[in-house]
Amino acid sequence: MGYLIRSDYYKSMKEAQIVQITGGDNNILLQAEAAAMERAMGMLRQKYDIATEFTNTQLYSVNTVYNATDRVYINYPAYVATNSYAIGNYCTNGGSAYVCTTNTTGVFNAAHWANIGTSTSIYYAAFPHLPFNLYGNYAVGDKVFYKNKIYTALQATVRYSNISAVQFGYNDNIPFGNVFPDDNVNGSRWWTDNGTYTVAANLLATAAYNSAAPYSIGAYAQFQGNIFICIANTTGQFDPSKWRVVWTLGDNRSQLMLTSIVDIALWYVHASIAPNNIPELRVDKYNVAIEYFRRVRDGVEQANLTLIQPQAGRRILADSRVIPNNYF
Repeated sequence: MGYLIRSDYYKSMKEAQIVQITGGDNNILLQAEAAAMERAMGMLRQKYDIATEFTNTQLYSVNTVYNATDRVYINYPAYVATNSYAIGNYCTNGGSAYVCTTNTTGVFNAAHWANIGTSTSIYYAAFPHLPFNLYGNYAVGDKVFYKNKIYTALQATVRYSNISAVQFGYNDNIPFGNVFPDDNVNGSRWWTDNGTYTVAANLLATAAYNSAAPYSIGAYAQFQGNIFICIANTTGQFDPSKWRVVWTLGDNRSQLMLTSIVDIALWYVHASIAPNNIPELRVDKYNVAIEYFRRVRDGVEQANLTLIQPQAGRRILADSRVIPNNYF
């Protein structure tokens, strides 16, 4: 289990080729992936919260309670009529994935299974509220999500007038208008801690939305591939304002980051086997990926990654050296 899953490599090479260059040893691929991620971290960690991007892509389990941004994929063996299946077993049949709800064998019977989505799909757990932004504008009562917790604002964001700001002399001296929710000194004065947020187990098996059925607060329904929780009693046509998404169908990884990690990892795999005979294509793609990291690090490009807060006050890397602070 890691940031990448096997199918991520299929855009660059077929399964038979992967088996050939690794000798069927999956550890070689995992080690190459880890080395590729280290390269990315070393170049981007000064500006981006790279660890948030490099979370595991997990095989979905109906028994697991997940956190916001957790990423899961569906990939189970095909149903075999001669096998015996017990409650909690998984299978794929007709392009869909299922979890067994009644011990069964023989011809596939949908009554003994709960559908948990299309095979090979990727989902990620959505934020319950917008993530906290140090530079945001909040009113009393606003809710934010920060480090797996939900917080409610006790104070509004402080905004300084031009006259007030001038008194600080320099822009860098102007205090932030917000306080981090977990600030040891002022956090509890600015925010109410509503506790850890988690996503209940077995929600991908949620039934499709039924416009004829009444839904009360806390009920779940599946609509257009996403899983929603009801936040206001409702009946009739699906009204987004009365629902909040819990699971989103899709991949929350940066696709440029994903492609770059794959290309660098495959270069490492070839380098470990025949360092003097790496295919030209793999060398070219490695160089493109490294150049992308350099451009993002140097501010030429903006990556689709979470920025570190606050943005100012951090020392910047130049190649492998940290630029020293100079005082006069």
